[in-house]
Amino acid sequence: MILLGVVCLVAVLGKLALAKAGLQLARGDVVVITGAGSGMGRQLAQDLATTEADLVLVDLKLDAAEDTRSLIQQLHSADQTGELWCVQCPV
Repeated sequence: MILLGVVCLVAVLGKLALAKAGLQLARGDVVVITGAGSGMGRQLAQDLATTEADLVLVDLKLDAAEDTRSLIQQLHSADQTGELWCVQCPV
């Protein structure tokens, strides 16, 4: 499991930052994104959606995380993304 917090560098550079760090995400990898309901967390989720890794979208507000999941599903077909889970958690 790969655990990624919302870090400005990763949020801004998305997949480019992961590639430079030597991380290759593939189907079956799991990425936990905190603050996924808005801002940098939402952008990071969108950037990582096409890696085919499974994304756990964590936010204080479950409906905000679900909105991010809906946005990703509208932008990408199901075969382009991994599983998308939403979790409410005060992190």
